[in-house]
Amino acid sequence: MTNPQSSDSPKTPETPKGPSNQDKPQDKPNTNENSMTSPENSDSPKTPDKTKNPETPKDSGKSESEKTLENQSKEPKVPETPKQENPSDPQKNMDNSNSLENPKNDNLTKEKQGKIIDALKAHQISFIDKDFMNNPDISDYKLGQFNLNLAGEKPKITDNSFTFKASKIVQDLEKDVDISISLEKVTENEVSKKRTATFKIVAQGYEDISKTLEWSYKTNQEFLNEVVKDGEIYKNLQRQVAENIDETKSRSQMIPLELQKLNHSFKTIPLKYLIKADFLKYHIIDDENGKAHLKFKISRGSSNKEITLVIDGFAKVGILDKDYSGTLRNQKFDVIASSFWKDIFHQYPTSSVFRHYNSGYYWLAHWTDGEPWLQMSFKDDAQGLIYGFELLFYKNPKYYKPNSYVVEYQEAANGEWKTIDNPEIWPKTTNEDFKCGLVREHVIIKKDKIHAIRIKFVNKPYYSSIVSLNPIVAQQN
Repeated sequence: MTNPQSSDSPKTPETPKGPSNQDKPQDKPNTNENSMTSPENSDSPKTPDKTKNPETPKDSGKSESEKTLENQSKEPKVPETPKQENPSDPQKNMDNSNSLENPKNDNLTKEKQGKIIDALKAHQISFIDKDFMNNPDISDYKLGQFNLNLAGEKPKITDNSFTFKASKIVQDLEKDVDISISLEKVTENEVSKKRTATFKIVAQGYEDISKTLEWSYKTNQEFLNEVVKDGEIYKNLQRQVAENIDETKSRSQMIPLELQKLNHSFKTIPLKYLIKADFLKYHIIDDENGKAHLKFKISRGSSNKEITLVIDGFAKVGILDKDYSGTLRNQKFDVIASSFWKDIFHQYPTSSVFRHYNSGYYWLAHWTDGEPWLQMSFKDDAQGLIYGFELLFYKNPKYYKPNSYVVEYQEAANGEWKTIDNPEIWPKTTNEDFKCGLVREHVIIKKDKIHAIRIKFVNKPYYSSIVSLNPIVAQQN
């Protein structure tokens, strides 16, 4: 055995020194009190004498294996350094807004935890249908309008939230974890025309992660600006309004005025791109051409504008007897007067107003009649629409005087006569066929379900007369 080089730094002897009784294994206790080593010897090993050989241990009779075992038990143990977390671990330094931690989930290795975090951060959310990108209002957005991109998983959304298993996005997990996605809010910037959806993702035992999805959108006003006359949406609205009217009464069987008097109710009409149309008012009633101009308000979200919709296909109004032959007038109407002039050479009967204006015949009231009148009524006490009538007068100051008469109507045969205040009287340009120099006036009264009308001269000209009376009625298409 080689002696140590220095007593200050003792080296472990190559030949192990036999242990004292105090160092012997505890499963072989020594009951002989006198054999125990004194405390001084046991506490401090003797320093070897450089001039002498080491003493032979008392237990040198033990086997080599036993000596080796006891020698190993004597060697001092190096204390274990406690494990410390690496402060540079990237998973521990992520921002809470886009990272997850799982200090509680001991069943998931750090590698698996990292996989879940990375998968959630990389997971893509999109739209199920691109039309949802242009929802009229940001408050309309629901989680179900977004594609969560979970293969084979049909989301069952409750309270705008959906829960699924982590194994849907991460493979080979030792233990599955519940993950929920919820739509927190949607914001928009009208200047940049950008919208942003914010989602909250919660994994069981982890802190929350926030994801955003940004996209460009088309404004409500841009959609409304595309609704123009003869455009696709305009024509669609036009068709739906026409069908709605026909459900009440065929347009070909009524003039636009009748539609207005029916007080027809138009319900809100849904259109393409979530645009809706609401009826506002009747704008122009063109009975002569069988057209109704209707005002509608079209809206999308908080934006709206007014449009005028032209609906045609209605019956038109016009004079009943277009060729003035008198046939149709005599078939549908009777005519009588308060008086008429006759002498031994001429007579001017009431029936003359239903003859052709070029026949040379006309009705002339008796000069003694203070307020002469001419009456036209439906045959057989019937009632109907009299939109108005056409009057032809001789263009002569003695035969024609402006504002010389009033118009009255009777709802039922033998009923009370009612005066029409300020009837619409407008002259027509004289027709080329009016060879005799006639004045023509159209008197519009727009009275439905009446029996008769009469023209009463209250500011009569010198000769109270009428060349022709032709009713203006609805003419079916």
